[in-house]
Amino acid sequence: MLESIEKRIMPFWDCERQIQKRIEEEDVFSEEEIKEYISLRASDSFIYCAVASMFHSFTPEMTELFHKRLMLSDIVDSIKDYEEDLRDRQPNILIMWLLNYMSKDKVPASLPHALNLSRKFKINLKIINFGKELYQQALKSEYLSTTPLLKKDFDTKYHILVELLQ
Repeated sequence: MLESIEKRIMPFWDCERQIQKRIEEEDVFSEEEIKEYISLRASDSFIYCAVASMFHSFTPEMTELFHKRLMLSDIVDSIKDYEEDLRDRQPNILIMWLLNYMSKDKVPASLPHALNLSRKFKINLKIINFGKELYQQALKSEYLSTTPLLKKDFDTKYHILVELLQ
């Protein structure tokens, strides 16, 4: 069991190390790479689903829905943790986007300044659109209509994301 968990989580840790190195090298990140990072970052959602399946049977659709929920949550957390991630040299989607427009030494230390630049370069719209894709995909799920608390959580996370970036 632990071996299986390790095999599913290791790609994320490998990806995170590569991203840390690329940030240090001031590399540019494509939109697809940033989305893949968020997807891998949320790859531990299967652990939560495995634990929850001890109390309730989980379908693949439900597992996918929880993965999308964790991705949306990770996007919000990445924005909120910007200053800490920058200080600790941790991967962060806002930092990854900003490196497409400036050198690492020009990436602002404060979140408000980083958010202003994200608006200037329309990074905010790209992040909001990615969150919107996840949100709209979740709304199409039949399972979501049977779980009002999960629906409310998706609504809340998406609205927080939009509020943070507008």
